Amino acid sequence: MFNDETQEQVINLENSVRKGGEFLFAVSRMGKKIKYSGEYLEMRIPNHIAFTWTVSSMPKATSEITVRFEEIDAEKTRVKLSIKPDERLENLLGSIKSDWSARFRALANRF
Repeated sequence: MFNDETQEQVINLENSVRKGGEFLFAVSRMGKKIKYSGEYLEMRIPNHIAFTWTVSSMPKATSEITVRFEEIDAEKTRVKLSIKPDERLENLLGSIKSDWSARFRALANRF
């Protein structure tokens, strides 16, 4: 999503950033169109965001994602990601963690 490591390019984005707001974005990944969607469950900006996460290939499998931000100093922020996967995704947990790690590495490299 943020560079070549994830092999995703955003092609559409709809985002209502507020508690109860929803997001939908489509990416092109290795020639396939994938849609990600979810709802913002909690927002305590700038420290905490929680949201649901669904992938178009498994529309009934909704996971919960929590991201916490901890300022280390003026130039560094620690990001802690927690994933509560839908039970139907348990066998994909390794690739889910790998995808999210790649996204956060890409994001860190941009800043």
